[in-house]
Amino acid sequence: MGLYKREIELRAKGFDALKIFLLESWVSCCNLLLTIISKFLFKKLSADVQSSKHVLVFRTGSIGDSVCALPAIAAINKYFKDASITILTNGSLTNQLSLTALLQKKYFHHAIDYSSLNTKQLLYLLKEKKFDIVIQLPQQHASIFKQIRDMFFFKLAGVKYGFGWKKTSTLLFKKVQEQYIVQSNEAETLLGILKENGIAYSGEIRFPLAIEENDEVLVLKLLAESGISINDQKLAAIVIGAKRVQNRWPLNYFKEVVQFLVNSSFKVILIGGKDDYSNAQTLTGNNVFNFCGKLSTLQSAAILAVCNFCISNDTGPMHLAYAVDTPVLSIFSSRDFPGRWFPPANKVNKVFRSNNISCSLCLSENCTDNICMKAI
Repeated sequence: MGLYKREIELRAKGFDALKIFLLESWVSCCNLLLTIISKFLFKKLSADVQSSKHVLVFRTGSIGDSVCALPAIAAINKYFKDASITILTNGSLTNQLSLTALLQKKYFHHAIDYSSLNTKQLLYLLKEKKFDIVIQLPQQHASIFKQIRDMFFFKLAGVKYGFGWKKTSTLLFKKVQEQYIVQSNEAETLLGILKENGIAYSGEIRFPLAIEENDEVLVLKLLAESGISINDQKLAAIVIGAKRVQNRWPLNYFKEVVQFLVNSSFKVILIGGKDDYSNAQTLTGNNVFNFCGKLSTLQSAAILAVCNFCISNDTGPMHLAYAVDTPVLSIFSSRDFPGRWFPPANKVNKVFRSNNISCSLCLSENCTDNICMKAI
């Protein structure tokens, strides 16, 4: 199948079944084209590829994109155990939100921030590094045209082997997809691409975040200063913010949840960035603590690790929560397809999302009403 999906309801009949067949066929055709071009440009993968000395991993995106890529990069590191691994990304190497800041340093050796280079500079740099193989970990809606462009670019850079170019979703028949298909989450999707190319991942999916001892010490200090002991307290983390307005659950809804938790003898820790501080401050009170803007990304992960659970909008800290094995109750808008950015499906993580909203799957960056979030 072309789409990476966790499940598909068999009740689809008639015109809906035809639409599912057509979208599956379209994705399969796209992937056939990507496969043909990659085989034309790069040498056939063989057993000796594992002995490659210089491996390039290409992944872009924000916190969520980066966290979801961590298990795949760990699998690549394990497979190419004697290689020098370089990560090509679009995040500043000094930015605490970038992939290379979040990933434990033992899983890669070098990093390249292509956003600071023009095309010619990047091409010459990659040629100079003489990479044996490039592995692309594609974005959800990466078009086949962009992926073909990337293939030709890496070929011009002198890379001998390459894989990872795959279309795993489509915007065709969005409503039918919403009704019948729940996609695998991003971490599973990327691991699936690796498995198809001989890099199998076994065991429970792990997320090797680069949390250091000084992050944990600072978190414990902040908690102690607030009168919170991790040994004898029920702790709940709340994430009220999100980059996109349409991903934000109404603040007055959060107020009710916070009050319920306080009445249930929980101490509530509010986590987010500086932009969330003023809104979070309206929720503070007895046993409610506003840590927004006071923690780095990895320190936020460290504090999430000591909480009993987290309630979060679809935003970076939500991904950090499950990455540190903290159960997360995720609140999703209906702007995007269900499944892809959900936390790992297990007995402790829960997802809340409104279906059958008239404007769902808008993929919009602006929203004037947010009816999908208000419906939760």
